[in-house]
Amino acid sequence: MTLWDAAMAGDVAELSAALEADPTTLNAPGPGGWPALHLAGHFGHLECVELLLARGADIQLRSANEMQNLATHAAAAGRVPATRAAILERLLDAGIAVDATQHGGFTALHAACQNADQASVELLLARGADMDKAAEDGRTPASLRSA
Repeated sequence: MTLWDAAMAGDVAELSAALEADPTTLNAPGPGGWPALHLAGHFGHLECVELLLARGADIQLRSANEMQNLATHAAAAGRVPATRAAILERLLDAGIAVDATQHGGFTALHAACQNADQASVELLLARGADMDKAAEDGRTPASLRSA
């Protein structure tokens, strides 16, 4: 199993083994240009996020694709609503700016509002996210929340 497969599957043991076998893959882009930290966050695997951060994953690393996003953006758009807020909290604690933007000027709060993820919205607002921060197309988190 590759590092990226393990991050997507949430297999902490395989993720650790992949990093031991080749530590240079820690921040390397995987399928679709997504680093392992982004994949673990998107697929809702907090333990994998914790392991990657403990091993020194670069929290300022952007995806190597047109999205050019940070791990917070991937997590906020994630597939597992039950773990989104916890993963976002951990990534914010690690130092990612709450209103950091990805391609198009979208923030994690835009995704949380679009997903109607109340727990993540509350966390991001408590951390200082701006509900009125406009993306390049003019949409704000507030406009996506009411949509």
